[in-house]
Amino acid sequence: MADPPQFGASVPFAVSVRHLDRIVCCALEGELDHQTAPILLDAVGDLAEGTVEVVVLDCTKLAFVDACGLTALLRTRASVAAVGAELTVANPPTLLCRILAATSLAEVLPVADDRLLATLATAGR
Repeated sequence: MADPPQFGASVPFAVSVRHLDRIVCCALEGELDHQTAPILLDAVGDLAEGTVEVVVLDCTKLAFVDACGLTALLRTRASVAAVGAELTVANPPTLLCRILAATSLAEVLPVADDRLLATLATAGR
């Protein structure tokens, strides 16, 4: 697994969405902050109720998350829950793991080490 770009490298943010039957995988790339949070929220805003069971946020290429980015993750969770689906964060960078642990949000935003594990962790619920 390649290391994400270093902080301060001015990495643009992008969300690539793939639908795998009733699973949606959103690959996040770049810096999730106050300027880029709306991109994530728009990407999950079009999920239709009853058509999705699991949404996996693949954070393998996520380089940075600030407080606004964390809020965007929580709002994403709320949007996903509103359509009756579960959210899992996969492959979070060390910074995000530390933030989730320090804020006790690891219990609210389930974390898995890879996409397969993330899918399996929520598929049976």
